[in-house]
Amino acid sequence: MNELVSYFDRIRERTMRVVACVPPDRIDWTYKEGKFTFGDVMRHLASIERWMFAENALLRPSRYPGHGRDLADGYVSEKAAREDYGVADVAALAAESKGD
Repeated sequence: MNELVSYFDRIRERTMRVVACVPPDRIDWTYKEGKFTFGDVMRHLASIERWMFAENALLRPSRYPGHGRDLADGYVSEKAAREDYGVADVAALAAESKGD
């Protein structure tokens, strides 16, 4: 499990570097009406990391809630959600790895 936690942390760091490149005024931009915005993608990634990937790694069923604005709305909220979910994921996986 320790290898999984390390891998997950590296992937998260890389993703957060990309998220930091999205200008706050472009968070709701999409290339076509009805397609994911940058904010949708950020919320989707945060949700699948926390509620699908981490849950499955802990041998629990996925609880993916989607990527709606109810999870986080606006640049600061969406960036904070990514960071908060990631911290929760790594903490849960690390705690589980102590039992290995």
